[in-house]
Amino acid sequence: MSDEPVPYQPDRRLGRAYAEANLLDPAGMEGICPDFEELRRIQERYVDDTLLGTGSLKQVWKCWDARAMRWIAMARLREDRGAEYYDLFVHEARIISSLNHPNIIKVYNLGADSLGRPFFTMDLKGDSTLADFVHPLGPGQRRELLAIFLTICEAIAHAHERGVLHLDLKPENIQVDRLGEVLVCDWGLAKRTEEATIDDEPTYPGQTESIGNLTLMGEIRGTPGYMAPEQVTPGARQDKRTDVFALGCILHYILTGKPPIISNSKEELIEKTRTAEFTHPSKQFPQCNIPESLSAVILKACAADPGERYHSAAELSSDMRKHLTGYATQAEDPSFLRAARFFIMRHRLPVVISMTSLLAIGGISAWLLNDLQQERQRVASEKQRAEVERQKAADYASEASMLDSLYQKEVQTRESSRRQLASKLARSANSLKNLGIFKSPVRTVSEVEELAQLALQLNPEDNIARAEVVSMRCLQLNFKGVLEVEGIEHTQSNFTLSLFELAKKFPGYAFSNSRRPTTEQLTDYIRAAGEMKPDLTAHIERTLYYDHVARENGLPYPAFIAFLEVVNRHPKTFSSEYEPKTKKLTIQSSENIVTINLARGGGSGESLFRFIKVNELVLQCQGRYDLHDLDGQSMETINVSGCSTLHLNKTVPLPNLKKIIIREGQISPERLQQFIRSQHQWEIIIVKE
Repeated sequence: MSDEPVPYQPDRRLGRAYAEANLLDPAGMEGICPDFEELRRIQERYVDDTLLGTGSLKQVWKCWDARAMRWIAMARLREDRGAEYYDLFVHEARIISSLNHPNIIKVYNLGADSLGRPFFTMDLKGDSTLADFVHPLGPGQRRELLAIFLTICEAIAHAHERGVLHLDLKPENIQVDRLGEVLVCDWGLAKRTEEATIDDEPTYPGQTESIGNLTLMGEIRGTPGYMAPEQVTPGARQDKRTDVFALGCILHYILTGKPPIISNSKEELIEKTRTAEFTHPSKQFPQCNIPESLSAVILKACAADPGERYHSAAELSSDMRKHLTGYATQAEDPSFLRAARFFIMRHRLPVVISMTSLLAIGGISAWLLNDLQQERQRVASEKQRAEVERQKAADYASEASMLDSLYQKEVQTRESSRRQLASKLARSANSLKNLGIFKSPVRTVSEVEELAQLALQLNPEDNIARAEVVSMRCLQLNFKGVLEVEGIEHTQSNFTLSLFELAKKFPGYAFSNSRRPTTEQLTDYIRAAGEMKPDLTAHIERTLYYDHVARENGLPYPAFIAFLEVVNRHPKTFSSEYEPKTKKLTIQSSENIVTINLARGGGSGESLFRFIKVNELVLQCQGRYDLHDLDGQSMETINVSGCSTLHLNKTVPLPNLKKIIIREGQISPERLQQFIRSQHQWEIIIVKE
């Protein structure tokens, strides 16, 4: 087969058809493209408008889009709002357009009407809000409401990641329908996070209507009852934590039906907002049966000092997810006993078995101790008689010594039981890690570290438990946490010591599943870990898979390239290059071995290419390359023309293959067709040397 292109031959029929179309009259055009002709005749795009609602800044109308042929919602400035509000209105539309999240309202069009006043169109959803949704539902639907709140937190976390603050969150600005769809709306007060204070923003005439749940637009901007203290303090810095305060107020509303800060007086309400003064939710609303963990979340989110709140909506979302999945929240700062109770609730069967064993051991120990105590009392009585009879006293003293030895032996037995239970927990953590790290890495890391910490509570000297804590924190790139583990420098494990030495190279790394490193930080770690002894390649793969799952957009491709070069560092020369736009990966090696999966030393055995999308693979290596190494790969194009020779003697599944490029005389096309299997029609392109 030749790779020479076929010369282009113009189809003259296209030119004739174009000329005939230009000669058609309107009736002829109507017959060819009636929909286009109908579109061209439309004079007024938005018709049949019906008022849906009125806010402090704008009105929202239901309109028919005659061009797109769908119902939409149109936002217009209230008639009593003049030109001083135009920029604020346009700013809201552009802010919303910069966000792309399924739970944030979408803007379709922004423009000016025939009177020169701005408008924008957006999604038309239901007319019910979170405020309507809370009251009909009773305590039995609390978990459903908390799931809705978690969705709101995730939407605001997305806005924060895009550098946008909402600054007017309240139940009336959250649309919720009966199917559970949630949309965060009304971004009229939103601003970019780089706008640190409100000093440099334009001022607007004050709100003259009743305070209610309307948004204030004057010197104080926001909704009383949901505003943070810094929103009523001129010149105060507003950041992500300002929205966190409002989210805490919404959670209070979900659980009690009321915002935390209420008053019949506007002045008193503003003053209470300035000091964040409200009663503990569980005490003010005992009839609502609010769990202490959720009360702690509300109090932390609504702290008067922003430094004591959650740092972001993502952090609040993480704490709520912990509550919903049965974990202790960060806000309640659980004791060891409370954390153990949560652990028992999540792992009832293993804990019941362990506790039954402990109770049996404790019962026997208590019986023996009670028996020993009675014996010691009897010995004391006999010693009094020994004052009279010296010989008998010596015998009793000997018996007392024997009983004391038994007592000490029992104490040692109980200590041994604690150590054995700690060892079982540590080994269970190790087994859980090996079984789940490549299936559900984020959850597995959290549960393994929790098991290992419980083991260390029972036996602080358990080296296996200590090693698991170190390993899990290294997988998260929390090297700061690794350096805080006590006694690690005395371990006998070369692997653990190697992780400890690696942690000392990056003491400032303190990442978690919600806070991931930059691409440069991750690449620096991969290269440093690749030079450690013993070999940490399998551990690096686990770390990258954790990062791949925890990161919103997957593993950055520079990190993948760095890891691929670490895995293939043994050839004298090895290089790789990835083009993200075309998804093309080029690999050059001085040997005939190119490692693309790790099956030894704790590796997953899966293709390294799962971290990135590869549509085209170009391999250039010296010597004979075995095509069986590509078994199961998903790329569409494979170019092996740069390899010296090729070897193929058994079936190789390549499910998405559409094209393979070889060099003339490198291998027979018939052999490729005999052994390669694809779900598509594929072709062989032969290039000349």
